[in-house]
Amino acid sequence: MSDSLQPFNDADVNSASPQALGAYLMGMIASFENTRVLDITNLPFDPASLNPESWYPFDYALSLGELIDNTLANSSSLLFWAGVKFMEIWYWQGPGKDIIFSSKDWVIANQQGDGYNSVVKGAINDVGWTKGLELNLEEGFALIESVMPWSAEYQRGVLFGGFMLFDDASLFNIEIVSSLKEPHLPFPRTVFKFTFRFKKDFSKNIDSNDSSAKAVEYLKGQVEELLTRENHKQRIYMLREQYIREMEFLLKNSVSELKKSRNKLLESNKQLSVEAATDSLTGLHNKRYFYQHIDQYLSAAARRGCSIFVLIIDIDYFKGFNDYYGHLEGDKVIVQVADVIKTIFKRGEDVACRFGGEEFVCVSASHSESEVHALADKVKQGVIDKQIEHAKSDVSPYLTVSVGSTIGQADAMNAGGIVNIESLLALADEALYKAKSQGRNRHVHV
Repeated sequence: MSDSLQPFNDADVNSASPQALGAYLMGMIASFENTRVLDITNLPFDPASLNPESWYPFDYALSLGELIDNTLANSSSLLFWAGVKFMEIWYWQGPGKDIIFSSKDWVIANQQGDGYNSVVKGAINDVGWTKGLELNLEEGFALIESVMPWSAEYQRGVLFGGFMLFDDASLFNIEIVSSLKEPHLPFPRTVFKFTFRFKKDFSKNIDSNDSSAKAVEYLKGQVEELLTRENHKQRIYMLREQYIREMEFLLKNSVSELKKSRNKLLESNKQLSVEAATDSLTGLHNKRYFYQHIDQYLSAAARRGCSIFVLIIDIDYFKGFNDYYGHLEGDKVIVQVADVIKTIFKRGEDVACRFGGEEFVCVSASHSESEVHALADKVKQGVIDKQIEHAKSDVSPYLTVSVGSTIGQADAMNAGGIVNIESLLALADEALYKAKSQGRNRHVHV
């Protein structure tokens, strides 16, 4: 979007550079304000910088027309009433009030193209035109040809709005006779049919000398005029009802799309949160998740009067395995060990994480220290039962793990003491070091 617009002076306007009046562009945008559907952020100009009395490149009007067509191609009623709104803006805030003063003036102005010519300048083959094909003021009939960068429904609303400015017609209507894109024309050629009837004055009293037949004829004419006006009001009411229904439909669709977008966003955020907290290789939690949630587990265990125990599990002679079998096989055995851990630490109060490389950390709550030993033995045996060949192990022909563990006592937590997870990890790591020093494939508890 341009930060500052460079309006043209009248001297700059010529047949080689068609221009659009700022009031014309502003009116097009403002005519859709009630709908809140136009995304004007991608226009090639800043609408807030428009000067209603300055002239701008005609391409601005083309960009606006394209945006409107793309946004509201299937919203005929919204386009129609936006056109009516544009007419009000053109008349009261633009040059309209100096051009037309009645419905009759409006019909003639469209015959001569005065309205469109008041807001665009340039070669006719570039900017289009409006002109009359047929006119009969007595019969209330006119045909207008329009070649403009507006959709047919929007133009119909503009033409309809011209009559609504004045209270001098009993009825008026605009119909689209045809709208075709012809190769030699810059925009679709649309033909509109005007039908109108100017109001008759029936305010005078019937003269007492009038014959009864003349009086009856007068009264019939008065009734007919009143019915025509009421029918016309009812027709406009129906047009507004159609607009309201279309706005409701648009609003429902917008709300539905907003909900879908919100749900997709929530789902994406949820997925991102899971991915950020999950080890991509094993599916276990990662170290980031561990430190974000461990305090919750510690607090829950304290409320239940449980002890917290920590196990650190390490694959024995993993470097030798990797060097001998290759990194792909190394990743496979990490996944297999993780699968064993998942089957054992699966309660809601358990946390099983891959801390990195071949090392895993598991935290759980328990009422007895004997359970720690039982779980550690299950992990060791579960890995051995996989019978994963390990030619570079000094303790077994198959893959094994070493486990170090420690426990935070329940009485310390219940007494208000703080269980420091880093201290527990350090003790468990010390126990793991002893397990490895004592020959691996074993569990040591501190």
